[in-house]
Amino acid sequence: MLLRTFDVWAHEQDIRSALGRPGNLGSPAASVFVNSVILQLPRLVAKGAGLEPGHQVIIDVTGPVMARVGVRVETDEQGRPRGRAMLSGDNVFPSDRQPDRETTTISLSTEAFTRRAAGRRLVSSTACTVVGDEPIARRVLEALVVTF
Repeated sequence: MLLRTFDVWAHEQDIRSALGRPGNLGSPAASVFVNSVILQLPRLVAKGAGLEPGHQVIIDVTGPVMARVGVRVETDEQGRPRGRAMLSGDNVFPSDRQPDRETTTISLSTEAFTRRAAGRRLVSSTACTVVGDEPIARRVLEALVVTF
């Protein structure tokens, strides 16, 4: 059922965009969409964006559906990069945080985040604010597309 909600809401947004009638961005279905993408972020950041261990990325969805999640890229038991979801707030950075770790924060509205995640908007057309490494942010935004 969550997959159908994700899909139908994305197509509703396609129709709204084509008609120039934005809306329904604060709905429960929008929350399902945002949450579904957030759950995929560790994989998207580590594998899709190909970030090396040591990088940390924070995605801040500013509303009307709000979310904040951090992903730290670590090395798994086989020596491959693996994304680890971090909690929001003070837990984004663990107490053993190394000063040489780079953190890139990407802030987007619900509309910008969901349209990019649905693959409906190019990175160059996605309104966002980046604090940190711009090339890293671009790689993450390129990898942000989720398909089921």
